[in-house]
Amino acid sequence: MRQLISGLCAVAVMAMTAFQPLHAQEWRPTAQDVKIFVEADREEFLNMLKLIQEGSEAAGEAGNPALDLIKDQSREVDRAKHSVTARLKRGKTLLAAGAIEKALEDFAAATDLDVDSAAAWHMRGLAHERLGELPKALEFYRKAIKIDPDGAAGIAAKWDEQMLGFLTAPEQKILVEKLGVPDSFSIVVVADPNKPEVLHRQEIWDYYRLGKSFDFLDGVLAGETDMPGEPEGIADFLARPYRPYQFIGGMEFPELSDVIGQQNYAHIALGGDPEADGMLIYAPQLAMGFLHSRLFYVRTIPLFLAKN
Repeated sequence: MRQLISGLCAVAVMAMTAFQPLHAQEWRPTAQDVKIFVEADREEFLNMLKLIQEGSEAAGEAGNPALDLIKDQSREVDRAKHSVTARLKRGKTLLAAGAIEKALEDFAAATDLDVDSAAAWHMRGLAHERLGELPKALEFYRKAIKIDPDGAAGIAAKWDEQMLGFLTAPEQKILVEKLGVPDSFSIVVVADPNKPEVLHRQEIWDYYRLGKSFDFLDGVLAGETDMPGEPEGIADFLARPYRPYQFIGGMEFPELSDVIGQQNYAHIALGGDPEADGMLIYAPQLAMGFLHSRLFYVRTIPLFLAKN
């Protein structure tokens, strides 16, 4: 699988362990299907990369928008040191930019300022989850749920608590607890060539800061390789908004839109019949492949931000 995917920044696809397709005789992704999607995704990715590079050059004199926003929000925190809202705004921006420890400081300050803020407890739990501190994440999710069970923060905390329940493979759970959520990852769901009714989940988890990459087959560690570390000259921040265990093999797109929490998508059909030929769907830092309307291919795209 690594040969199919290695040229891409990373791929994420869904687990079949928790899902049985309704039409298994139709939904049996093959290695050839994976190859077709990887090649199509590569072409689209290169086109997108060109546009991103052109946009970066055009915006070069304007500075880095994410870092500029953090600076603006820091000034707001300085002006209103006892504002929970200001702490949450900056913390969310820092978390989205991958500065997890700094974000956690803001969320902890927010809960100190208002112990009844469900939003602050939820975000504090999310930061701990990204760091691999899963017991603390669950503790704070449950605080948010108890404070506001029917509100937006409580519902989001329930969802994140449920997502953690999908992290069932022992070796993967140990890795998350040790290293945190991977910087990027790839997953494909593919039928066994000798037993097409059997579907396997293949994954690659990349940790750029450590220069390590881990391969999994059906949740079991299959190999560990060295990889190049962070590109030279980057980055105080590495944005990583997704988690491998968010994705379940065979999910349909309406289910996924709730899971990943994005609003904007680009749809690219791979043939005359999107149902049979498949479709690529892009969201920020994410590519997803669907066959017979069911997810079997995903890759996450690491976003490196320039140094301050």
